[in-house]
Order: sequence, then C-alpha cells, then structure tokens
Amino acid sequence: MKTKTTLLVVTLLLATAAFGEPPGASCNNRSAMGAYGYSCSGAYAGQPFAAYGYVYGDGRGQWHGYGKVSLNGTILPWTHDTRANDPSIVNPDCTGSVTYQITIAGQPAPDAHFEFVIVDNGREVKGFPVDQGYAVSCQLIREK
Repeated sequence: MKTKTTLLVVTLLLATAAFGEPPGASCNNRSAMGAYGYSCSGAYAGQPFAAYGYVYGDGRGQWHGYGKVSLNGTILPWTHDTRANDPSIVNPDCTGSVTYQITIAGQPAPDAHFEFVIVDNGREVKGFPVDQGYAVSCQLIREK
C-alpha cells in the first residue's frame, strides 16, 4: 500500500510540474511578474486599432510599458503606466483588472481600463480594454 501511495504522490507531482498549477490554484500580482512583449488588435470607435510593445510587471501591481499604436493606420509611439496608488488587482482565480495612464505621441490620453486573465503559470496574460468604443483583444507573452 505504501508503494501505491508513493506512486500516486509522485504522479501528482509530475502532472503538476508538466501542466502547471492544479485547478483552484491561487493567483496574485506576483503571478504575472516580469517582462512581456504584447500585441493588441481590433477596433476603436469603429476604426482599425493595433498596438505592440513591451510592458514590465513588478509583482506588486505596478506595470510600465511602451510601444507603438496604430489608430486607423496612423502609427504613433505610446506609453502606459499604472499610477503608484492604483496597482493592478489580481483575483485568486487568475482574473484581474488594471488601469493605465496613457500618453500618445507624448501627449496625455484618457486612461485605459483592462480586464485580463493570467494563463500558463504567468507565461501569458490575455485581456481587453473595457472602455466604451473598444473592440480589442491583447496578448502578453513573458520573455524567457
């Protein structure tokens, strides 16, 4: 019986290592810590929208990034950062939300509010802006 129990424990440990955390595993801001490349595509106010860039999560809910955004074919640099007093929120089920303060071509733009899910043990974050007028999806992939 002891051999069967040991075999079961080893099998469960190997399955967890191979496939990530078991269902019901708890996430927090540290679950999506590190440097990510991202891309977004869709539409904003009925016009084509795309973006790409880099964003870094510090594990305490602060995110800082930059990249390029295409607004109906006009390509501009942009930045997106959380405010020090408004970190991202990550729920135990790995869903969350974040508010970015945005600049486009060096000029302030309205804040962007995103909802997301952390997947593959933090290797990816998938989400979309929830502000009116956006029909955009984004994918972040952690750098190796």
